[in-house]
Amino acid sequence: MSEPLQPAPKKPLGVLRGLAAALGIIIMVLTGGCALFLVGISSNSIRMGDLELVLIYAGPPFIVGLLIFLAATRLGRR
Repeated sequence: MSEPLQPAPKKPLGVLRGLAAALGIIIMVLTGGCALFLVGISSNSIRMGDLELVLIYAGPPFIVGLLIFLAATRLGRR
């Protein structure tokens, strides 16, 4: 019987890639968390208008942080 192939181990992140990944995580946490916090303290229940404001103002920076994180962790690693 043949044994299943093991995936090749990935190289660890370098210093610059680690810093970029950390920057992406910080951007995502700060934009998403702060926007939800501000909506939460403005009213006890989230209305549809509030949710749209969160998506409009916090969505693009969150997506940029996600792209930075994904680029740092996945692109070019083999």
